[in-house]
Amino acid sequence: SVLMHPDGRTHQIKLQGTRVGKSNKRSIRLDPISGDSPFYTVLTEVPPDTILLNEVDKATNKVIFTASVSIADQDELVQISKDVDADGRSEDGHKV
Repeated sequence: SVLMHPDGRTHQIKLQGTRVGKSNKRSIRLDPISGDSPFYTVLTEVPPDTILLNEVDKATNKVIFTASVSIADQDELVQISKDVDADGRSEDGHKV
């Protein structure tokens, strides 16, 4: 994953993953290889056509960002994302 800041700086994060949950093999937890990030990511498949992404604060295990990508039709993807505040409420987000 590469994050580009508005000033042009880039930050690269390499992740490794493991499946999570005993009954739900549709989720993967991705942790930064370097271990210096305070966050981890959980990707979950929601059949038939959606992937959920949650970024989680390691210290509190609270979701801080959530997004979904769905296949709307053969040539269109829909992405919805939201930042989540400390109380678990969604803040401003966007739909692409």
